[in-house]
Amino acid sequence: MFFLGNQLTYINIPNSVIDIEMAAFNDNQLIEEQAYIYQRTSTGEEDKTTLVGYGGNQTEITIPGTVETIAYGAFNSASSIESVTIGG
Repeated sequence: MFFLGNQLTYINIPNSVIDIEMAAFNDNQLIEEQAYIYQRTSTGEEDKTTLVGYGGNQTEITIPGTVETIAYGAFNSASSIESVTIGG
């Protein structure tokens, strides 16, 4: 499931999806509430401790305080980012 760089503004990922590849939704136009893409649990819920991608277009981002792990390549193609705050 790769939607890299498609200019998406909204996504709805059902709980039947239990695996999202790293950076699958990067370089899109997702609203901030959806921009952080998290790993999924075996039941399809978001595991907000592991960030696997960023699909927003903000220049300044704050990685949520729930995040303990950022997957390798989670911010590939996220060219709009100019500054990052971790654990805000």
